[in-house]
Amino acid sequence: QPVRLETNHRRKDGSVFPVEIKTSLIRIGDKNYIIGFVRDVTERKKAEQEILLAKERYEQIAVATNDALWEQDMITNSTWWNLKHYQYYGHNPELPPLDLKEWERRIHPDQREGIIRDFDLAIERKLSYWEREYKFRISDGGYKYVNDRVFFYYRDGQLVKILGSMSDVTERKVSEERLRESEERHRLMSEQLRDLTGHLQNVREEERMHVAREIHDELGQQLTVLKMDVSWLHKRLNAEDEVVREKLQNLLKLIDTTVKTVRKISSELRPSMLDDLGLVAALEWHSQEFQQKVGIQINFRSDWQDIKLPSKVSNGLFRIYQESLTNIARHAQASEVNVVLRDDRGNMELTISDNGKGFVTSTVENKKTLGILGMRERAKMLGGGFEIASTRGKGTSIRIVVPVHGMVHASHKTQG
Repeated sequence: QPVRLETNHRRKDGSVFPVEIKTSLIRIGDKNYIIGFVRDVTERKKAEQEILLAKERYEQIAVATNDALWEQDMITNSTWWNLKHYQYYGHNPELPPLDLKEWERRIHPDQREGIIRDFDLAIERKLSYWEREYKFRISDGGYKYVNDRVFFYYRDGQLVKILGSMSDVTERKVSEERLRESEERHRLMSEQLRDLTGHLQNVREEERMHVAREIHDELGQQLTVLKMDVSWLHKRLNAEDEVVREKLQNLLKLIDTTVKTVRKISSELRPSMLDDLGLVAALEWHSQEFQQKVGIQINFRSDWQDIKLPSKVSNGLFRIYQESLTNIARHAQASEVNVVLRDDRGNMELTISDNGKGFVTSTVENKKTLGILGMRERAKMLGGGFEIASTRGKGTSIRIVVPVHGMVHASHKTQG
């Protein structure tokens, strides 16, 4: 029988190196001969040592990691698990690992079919990597959220090995779920706050309307009667009583001024034409009032000549318009404002653009300016959107889009 052994030889320079010696006995004629081969196996020994070290490192990592590592050899149909994987399954480490079928059975029933189908599809497509998160049943019967990362190895197009790592991500998933619940609570609270704010604004608008009518009707009527009585007295006084006549004349002027003030206060509280003539007329009226009062030119254009909307919508848009013009007067240093009320496929679009000094929108947004915040919230309460764009030295543009499909009554489009 051939004999094989490994030993060390010494070179001329005194250095030692590993060798493999193979000897065989052969018979030639009637004589026996021993043939020997000596081979330097230094490189092979180095490779074996590297493999041994790598294996030791791998085993140390497999023990030290919190991940459940596993390997499936598709050629030999053998399976390897690290200790953590045995703990997950509650399986005796002295026994062979369980097969992939047991892995399938331990996936949560609600996810099992989808995960298995997805895993098989990865193999069918010859993917090199697969990763999913799912609920996995562990040894105590409960479920943990795991992040499963799998590497597929192929040889000549055939799957030969699967290497996987399962990480426990239950705490992260629970935290994410709590965060989602917190965000949902915050969303509901925001909606409730917005509904409450909308209700309060509607109540305030009704109060404005009531007070405006009381001022206009009651106080206005009383002032009219008072003026009539003073005029009656003025006409019946003797011409010689010049001092009294002058006092009465001044009193008539004061009454006229008071009537104008009452009308102004009433209009500012609630423009009567918003109820009588609708949104477009109210916007045009306010544009003219603003232009006369502030001296900034307003160019107003509307796709509608007349439009009847629910009071909630017309009130909201009118108040947004009021606030935008107030902001322009206070901050923009503008000389001209272009206003367009447009029909945008079932939405009402109100655009207000000025030629003022402009600003950096991010700065204002971060400060949460009450005027802009109020306009945005009003638009949201109407189910619409609010956009603001501005550039230093080039003015500011505000765009409000509110859905009015199915709300519009007796609207008449204008041309141009």
